[in-house]
Amino acid sequence: MKLETVAKGVRPENVARFVKGLQGLNNLKFVGVATFSGHAYSAPSPEGVEAVARGVARTMNAVASELRREGFELEIVGVGSTPTFRFDVEDPVFTHLFPGNFLYFDREQAEVFGSASLDDCALTVLSTVVSIPEHSSGKLAMINAGSKYLGLDRVERLEGYGRLLEHPKALVIRPSEGVSEVDISKEPEVRVGEKVRIIPNHACVVSNATSYLVACGGEKVVGIIEVDMRNGIRLPRVIVETLLRSPKDSNT
Repeated sequence: MKLETVAKGVRPENVARFVKGLQGLNNLKFVGVATFSGHAYSAPSPEGVEAVARGVARTMNAVASELRREGFELEIVGVGSTPTFRFDVEDPVFTHLFPGNFLYFDREQAEVFGSASLDDCALTVLSTVVSIPEHSSGKLAMINAGSKYLGLDRVERLEGYGRLLEHPKALVIRPSEGVSEVDISKEPEVRVGEKVRIIPNHACVVSNATSYLVACGGEKVVGIIEVDMRNGIRLPRVIVETLLRSPKDSNT
């Protein structure tokens, strides 16, 4: 078996043959099949997303049926993609769903794919309006959050890099590392010193930018959520905690 075959996945028409080839490997147990509907991110509209979802479901149903005809039991028939999730969850062929971005949603999911509304977006970046430059005639504001937290994901079908929750017509247009310019030409009530929440274009990058999240219920802080798997930080923490144990507590 070539390693690149496993890394790249298996074409639907070759799955049964591939699984048969695993039978001689005693340390592997076949439990099912899964796919990622990544091409949904190229869909031109919510209707295009649905077409991708239905097509993937038909393909997975055909693969599962062929495997069962060959005598294989399937514990898992899975799919993972946030844009298609709302259609995947209704399809009886799937036993497991793995929609990663579904945890938060983001501006891309809300404004391009129709996976959610802006009100459904759970992850925002809290920032402060630090300046309204005189030269902009009140059309630009500066906030103290830049690409380090907002990311630089520029979605082809979206203008800007994020939308202000409190001022929906205001867009982050030019982020640098520590600050960003915001177009407030359609939101003249934005004021210096105001706290604003930005819905990012893509939540995954933002989630990976911090070691903890602040959980809020409305305007009230209700908890702190540690991001314990960010960039592999869990491993150094475990090592440090092990080294700091007293000899009598250590098993090494």
